[in-house]
Amino acid sequence: MVGPQDCPSLLKAGQSISFMADVPHIYSAEHSNTRAVVTVVYPRLDNSLSPDQELNWPNNKTDWDAVASLMARTTIEVQNGLGVSAKTFQLPIQMKLEKAVSDLRKKIATIPSNPSIRRFVVSDTAPGILSFYRTPQLQRLPSISNSIDGELTKRCIELAKLATAQAGTLDLNHIHDIVCKTSSVTESSLAAEILTRNGTPTVPIGLGTIAPSRSLKDTDEERLFEARIDVDAYEAYELVHPAYARQTLALACYLPTQNGLRFLDVGIGPGLPLAMLRELRPDMHALAIDPSEIAVQHLTRRFAGDPAVEIRQVSITDLERSKDEFEVAVSIGASHHLDTSDFLSAIREQMVYGGRVLISDEMISEFSSREEREVNLIRHHLWYILDTLVEIPNEADNGDIQLAKRLAEVLPRAMGMAYSGSSKAARRMIRDLYEEVTAVERPIQPSHPLAVFSRFHLLELQALIAGFDYEVEQKTFPQRFKALARMNGFEITNHHRIYATDGDNFEDAGTHLIVMEAI
Repeated sequence: MVGPQDCPSLLKAGQSISFMADVPHIYSAEHSNTRAVVTVVYPRLDNSLSPDQELNWPNNKTDWDAVASLMARTTIEVQNGLGVSAKTFQLPIQMKLEKAVSDLRKKIATIPSNPSIRRFVVSDTAPGILSFYRTPQLQRLPSISNSIDGELTKRCIELAKLATAQAGTLDLNHIHDIVCKTSSVTESSLAAEILTRNGTPTVPIGLGTIAPSRSLKDTDEERLFEARIDVDAYEAYELVHPAYARQTLALACYLPTQNGLRFLDVGIGPGLPLAMLRELRPDMHALAIDPSEIAVQHLTRRFAGDPAVEIRQVSITDLERSKDEFEVAVSIGASHHLDTSDFLSAIREQMVYGGRVLISDEMISEFSSREEREVNLIRHHLWYILDTLVEIPNEADNGDIQLAKRLAEVLPRAMGMAYSGSSKAARRMIRDLYEEVTAVERPIQPSHPLAVFSRFHLLELQALIAGFDYEVEQKTFPQRFKALARMNGFEITNHHRIYATDGDNFEDAGTHLIVMEAI
């Protein structure tokens, strides 16, 4: 019995069948001793992005003025709906590709644009310019009455407002002082993100040092998460993820006002969001649960001596129902690592009637086919990376420089393929790139503070590839998440798109905060 799982064929000796191998399929002879010859034919994928226009290399000011005019027209085309515009240049025989790319970057940087357009200079066999539409990433945080009115919280809320201010209206020197002088991870992260978004990539305090976990046993299958996602690196670098502190601040705005609140923190990971919540609401007590052994090691280290945090290594789906049900549960960045329906059902079992559940997580745009899902995954994850690409200074280790350079060279082209309908080629390019850059020799610790960004980018690629394989990364879209929540006993009371990646609507891809009430 051979072929696609939903319609296999029964073959006899000497017979054969051909079928697409990128769907679930079987080879089964039940209890018979059987031999088969299986031939796998891999398709040739074109890794080049076809340009919509090929231009001669500009030789004088008049030629460059013509390029600027072309970019102005391209801006209108892309902002009005064109997915990607790709222009390439034919080089004179004597001109080196590397110099042409460098010159093109300098020239393009001087051409006016608007916030809705992102341009990338790329090189394959010829230098080119890719232009994408970029939806506004940030909206103002929810304005609701709450009791987290300490001085730190007030400063953090003010920073969150400044993050949406127009470019050129901010005192960046003052914001830089905040990054350096504050002792708050939340405040430093919010300030650092403002600087990064305004062209000065900045790393917040307490970030960028790998603290390896103790070695684990090689046995059980439950270590699949650790096998696919580097939890130690996640602990060290995830704080530069766009809107990472912003989502925690937004979530804190919806916490009940009662003093000494005890809440359930589901899928806490290494614990950065909980640490930020403890800064904003030091009166609260938490039961923090996570099934990952490595994550729990980091949690134990982070909250050593903190009696307000109880830690258990357990999945929410295996947590015994408490005699004292919870009035509040939170989860940041965890729901997509589990079966969404099981995740929601298990939380509901722990809640009192009327209890509040706050979920902040990444979600992608709506899909109804595998191909749509893969395209949406690519566009979602790559915007987190392309929004935070940085150039590593020459004094850094060569491995860190090479890593950042290759990410900046390849990933805009992969995004262009995703927007132009070549998702399979984009997927192959991303897999090949990840294999290439993980082999680059570099120091365990980043050799320069800005190298933290490219280390974070590796984590995003890990998550994207795990998402292709549907292992430990099982993202859905907001409409479906809310439908599953209603099915499992919740009413949706508020929904905010904290950070937008792909798509213009608040139901599209990005980091979402969903506020629910147990019914």
